[in-house]
This record gives sequence, structure tokens and C-alpha cells, in this order.
Amino acid sequence: MKEKKRVFCSWSGGKDSSLACYKAMLDGFEVSHLLNLLAEDGKRERAHGTRPFLLKLQSEAIGIPMVQVNASWEGYESKFKHAVKELKLEGVEGGVFGDIDLIEHREWVEGVCSDLEIYFCS
Repeated sequence: MKEKKRVFCSWSGGKDSSLACYKAMLDGFEVSHLLNLLAEDGKRERAHGTRPFLLKLQSEAIGIPMVQVNASWEGYESKFKHAVKELKLEGVEGGVFGDIDLIEHREWVEGVCSDLEIYFCS
């Protein structure tokens, strides 16, 4: 039996990250973690402003553990990369991202994944 590739899902709690995560699981990937970045004070999700406890409830409902990291917009990429490096130590080989139909976001994702030497799925 072929071993599933282990990936994390960049998680905002919105429809795009939810769909991307679901599609990755259907495609045979093992989504081992949801990675979510919060505002500096940890009170809201960085992209949509969702409260962290709601994101944790999503994580529990789908049975995938969540990693949450506080970050400013200026420190976002650095904190994101650090969190992914930690996940790589746990065997993560790639990332799943929603919302990559936006050119700027896709370019950012491709650059980050290249820097971290992981693949990305969409």
C-alpha cells in the first residue's frame, strides 16, 4: 500500500482553506495539522478576524490538530516559516493552501514553499 504524503493545511477557517483541506484528503494526502496565524494579541485570526476558539472548534470537529501562532502583518512570513519548519520536524512534506487563484497569494505561497523546500497542493 502506498504511504500517504503528510501535509499541513494553511487554515483561516474560511471556505477556501476548508475546501482545499477537504480536496487534499480526497486526493489521498494525510493532513496532519491545521496552521493558523492570529493577530499579535491572539484575539482574532489574522486574515478573517475569526475568534480563535471557533477555529479550535473546527479543528476538533474535523479531528485535525491546530497550530496557532501570533504574528503581526510585518512578521507574518517569518512566523509562518518558523511554524512550518517545526512541522517538517514531525514529517510534514508539503502544504495545502486555499485562495491561490489570487496571483499575489499564489506567488507568495510558491515562494514560501520553495524557501522551505516543501511542495504545495491546491
